[in-house]
Amino acid sequence: MTFYWYYHLIAILFYLIIALFSEKVNGLRKSQWIGFKTRLSKLNEHTQNEANSFSSKIMWVISIEMTIEHLLLYLVFKYNYLPTYLSLFALKSILVIPITEYHLKSLFDENGNFKKHLN
Repeated sequence: MTFYWYYHLIAILFYLIIALFSEKVNGLRKSQWIGFKTRLSKLNEHTQNEANSFSSKIMWVISIEMTIEHLLLYLVFKYNYLPTYLSLFALKSILVIPITEYHLKSLFDENGNFKKHLN
């Protein structure tokens, strides 16, 4: 199967566009339909802002990581199976939810108030 370089370029651009879209969409904090929405993140403005900000940062990390993985697998190992890349990206994107929830639980209590950390 002949695999052309532009498929890889499109995939890399896809990763970065998703990260940019995530950042811009999560900036629309007042939207009922878009952004990071879980029970804990919707408790108040602080939890909502933190969840949206943190999930956007995680999406950037995932996108950059996938770009590097994609380039390494293609350029070094000549691995050309695009569905593998997209499946990994989908799996890592889903992992944003539990990672962000864990982050919120470390900062806020169940009522959405900041936890008092022991110093």
